[in-house]
Amino acid sequence: MAKAAGAFDADELLALALHDLEKERLEGALEKLKLAESKSGCPSLVYAELGRLYSKLKLFDRAKPMYQRYLQLQPAAVTELFQLGMAHFESGEAAEALDKWAEVLKLAPSYAPALFFTSFQYAKQGNLIEAHACCERALATIADDNLYYGRAKDLMQRIDADPAYIQARQNEPSVRKAH
Repeated sequence: MAKAAGAFDADELLALALHDLEKERLEGALEKLKLAESKSGCPSLVYAELGRLYSKLKLFDRAKPMYQRYLQLQPAAVTELFQLGMAHFESGEAAEALDKWAEVLKLAPSYAPALFFTSFQYAKQGNLIEAHACCERALATIADDNLYYGRAKDLMQRIDADPAYIQARQNEPSVRKAH
């Protein structure tokens, strides 16, 4: 590939890289995507694919700038914005992940993965009231045959059974007034 690489333009390299990715040939895909990135007229999709590939390889510090570059070119790209949040999440950067997922939910209020992972992160942080509210929102907007519907339902059941959640609910002003 390296000797003939100069014979391909960025679009052709992207197409070849996508073919490699379909066949799980990650090394070849990475080589082609990096070469496509260096060429003039680089398609914006190259940055998204590099972000996905780096994430797959657990190279999140490399994935994040690729997603950011793609989002500069395609600011309404909900999937890549969510994936940038996942790269932050996988890097242990919870606040940044929640910020990205909040941006996703502004663009697409019923985006199932963002609803679930926002709920999950809030629960992980011990913010069970907010986690429960996100689960309720997810269950109200996600089709019941969606993978994230089941995950949100399971998470909500775990939260409902959590003594810390029960105590927090009892301490909420709106709940105390109702009694």
